[in-house]
Amino acid sequence: EKSVFPLPEPQDLFHAAQVKFEDLAKDLRKLKKELTACVKEVEQVCENSSEEHLQPFKDKMETFVSTGEADIMLTDFPCFSCSFQEMVMYFGLRPKSGEKEVSPSFIFMLWYEFCNDFKSTWNRENKKESGDEEDQRKQSGEKTHKHTALLHSQHTLYNENNSIACVHADDALNEAGSEIQGFIYLF
Repeated sequence: EKSVFPLPEPQDLFHAAQVKFEDLAKDLRKLKKELTACVKEVEQVCENSSEEHLQPFKDKMETFVSTGEADIMLTDFPCFSCSFQEMVMYFGLRPKSGEKEVSPSFIFMLWYEFCNDFKSTWNRENKKESGDEEDQRKQSGEKTHKHTALLHSQHTLYNENNSIACVHADDALNEAGSEIQGFIYLF
């Protein structure tokens, strides 16, 4: 049975640490301007078009614009900035010397290192656990094989010569272990 790694993949956190949030904020400002320009163009096209040529353009563009505006509102950075600083304070993190605040890349690198170490240990434990299960299956298979061989040999010998069967079963019991003893004598 394969278990699922319970944390984010370390490589994803490493990539997140490489993101420059200033560049991301600049790109979002650019997208806001482009969406505003798009809204103006859509309004202009709708004003200058006849009713027969207006659909499905108008409905599709209204959906596009409303989705874009909702997405931009979700990425409002002042809100994220406050939440990030609250998280930094909650965990008691201090900025590196010479910096005035903890950067997101610093946090992501801490998480990357933790998740990477955790994943290594987790994989090692999973291999150990699956190895233990495999050893148990092998031991169980060997015991089953010994049980079957012992029962078959006792039954065969019992049909041929009663006294030899009892001696043979006792010798086999000493080899296979005491857990089979009660089972053999029932036979």
